[in-house]
Amino acid sequence: AGLGWMFVLGVLALTLNVPLAGLDLHQFTRQAAVAPAASCVALAALIVVLGRWLRHWTVIPALLAIAYALFHVARASLGVDLPTATDAGWLLGPFAPGRIFSPPSLQAFAVMPWGQLPTLLPLLLTLVLIADTSAIMMISGLELELHRSLDFDREMLAAGGVNVVAGLTGGIAATPSLLSTALARRMGGTGRAVPLLIALCTAVPLLFGTGVVNGVPRFVAGGLLLSTGIQRLFERVWLERRRLPWHEWGVIVAVLLAVAFIGFVDGVLLGLAITLVIFVVNYRRIPVIRETLSAAGFRSSMVRGPESEVVLARDGETIQLWRLQGYLFFLNASSLLRIERPSGLRFLVLDFAGVSGIDSSAGQVMRRLQQITAETGCALLMTNLSPAVRAGLSRQGIRTAQPAALERFVTTDEALQHAEAAVLATAGIIESDVARVLAREIATTIGSEIDPGRLTP
Repeated sequence: AGLGWMFVLGVLALTLNVPLAGLDLHQFTRQAAVAPAASCVALAALIVVLGRWLRHWTVIPALLAIAYALFHVARASLGVDLPTATDAGWLLGPFAPGRIFSPPSLQAFAVMPWGQLPTLLPLLLTLVLIADTSAIMMISGLELELHRSLDFDREMLAAGGVNVVAGLTGGIAATPSLLSTALARRMGGTGRAVPLLIALCTAVPLLFGTGVVNGVPRFVAGGLLLSTGIQRLFERVWLERRRLPWHEWGVIVAVLLAVAFIGFVDGVLLGLAITLVIFVVNYRRIPVIRETLSAAGFRSSMVRGPESEVVLARDGETIQLWRLQGYLFFLNASSLLRIERPSGLRFLVLDFAGVSGIDSSAGQVMRRLQQITAETGCALLMTNLSPAVRAGLSRQGIRTAQPAALERFVTTDEALQHAEAAVLATAGIIESDVARVLAREIATTIGSEIDPGRLTP
């Protein structure tokens, strides 16, 4: 949307023959600006309407050629020569005579101050990074626009080759053009004729000089730009209002207004900032605790006798299992402190199997949770810790269990077995008298030893 607005501003400046920085809309009140502006708007409307109706790649080139021809026919019939039309602001010229493009001389390499290269290296690397990132974003957008998958390696190699040639010939960093490709697709230009025609139109003035563009009417170039800008504004501001939630559509409007009144880069930064806030708020709504269980209804894999089952059903609420999920950061991790814990809780097991990572603020929450459980005499056990999560806790100086002796329990099942055994011991039931390990049961049945580790998964 911001790009569409910039196109519209560019058309206004082009039509009035003034620099973009000095653009003043009051200049359109001049009588001399009315006819060029009206011609520009009329041509842009024809491009938009006929382009959507006929959907053939020749429509826009034909309209531009017809407008070019009709203008010069009308000029000649009125007896207006080219210099007069140029002075009146109807034509793009006058440009300085001579060729635009001249290949760099090999002598340039001889006078190149190579000693300055180290100081330029950070700038060069930044340019490469921005160009690569832009190319990746454009290719992703092209996949969406073209409704098909693209070979990223091939597209990036093509972009790299083009930039090498452009750099050696004095050009600027370039990426695949989402805007031009989308426009060509809407016109039905899916063959090689469209890019070849564009290359030809670009090459002619570069190779043969500025004389070939001196006679191009301003409203012809402006009509093409204005049609592109209007379509972008129409698609992004008007059509997207039905496809997006109100707050996301509001971001589009806010960015558009920022681009219009503050600047393009500031508009992009504002959009990124608002989008980040929306992401954080939406991510916070995902509960960090996927499931809360107690030993009254959820047990370890240890098979126990009837008397033990009765005790665990009665006292199982003293053992809580919280299955965590997602990425823990300052906004969602704090919910661990607010969740209600039953009175008399003896063991709290945190299962980190679904946690992808934590930040330092989540580590502070874990430290506070350890303090709360220690004050109430509750043991805290963290299980299924990935190397990244374990490293994050270690950097914060947080032990994965409290008391520290419980850190030997790596899996949730091991932690639950220990907690159940402690509850049963309090009730006077010695685990070794009644506990039956599945591996031992199978070994007794088949008459062969079974490694319990093989059955852990």
